[in-house]
Amino acid sequence: PEGWTVVHGPAPYEECTAAVA
Repeated sequence: PEGWTVVHGPAPYEECTAAVA
C-alpha cells in the first residue's frame, strides 16, 4: 500500500504483512 516503504522500509509488503499481522 502507499507509504509502506516510508514506514516499514523496502521490505516486501506481503512478507512484512505476515510478520506484522
